[in-house]
Amino acid sequence: MKRSRRGVINAGKYYPPRELTHIIGGILAVNSVEIYTINKHIKLYDNIDIGCAIKFHSFLVDWKNNAKLSWASGEETILAFLYDSG
Repeated sequence: MKRSRRGVINAGKYYPPRELTHIIGGILAVNSVEIYTINKHIKLYDNIDIGCAIKFHSFLVDWKNNAKLSWASGEETILAFLYDSG
């Protein structure tokens, strides 16, 4: 996806373009591969920030820390996904 930005005129006054904001990318599934497999491949998909496999685990990618994954499993899976994505 190629994003762009441009200025606007509002009430006769020109406003310069704003900086682009980050769009959170995620993946949601019922089943999943093991978390170590996700960790091994996540750097190939730099637009994924958060993920949830409802039956197994959820994860959050920390791109500022070399794509480090933090993850939750078991009863915490859905709660961690909803908390992290908010």
